[in-house]
Amino acid sequence: MSHTIYSQARTTPLIHKEIKESSLSDRKLAAQYSISRSTSKMDAARRH
Repeated sequence: MSHTIYSQARTTPLIHKEIKESSLSDRKLAAQYSISRSTSKMDAARRH
């Protein structure tokens, strides 16, 4: 499956996977990857 990664993107498919598999809180993930909490929540929600 091919994904388009935009030049302004802060997350890649690999980072999405890491967030999905992480046990850290959305706040800590957002700080770690310099992304918004809503982005980290969206990926974390895919855990279930």
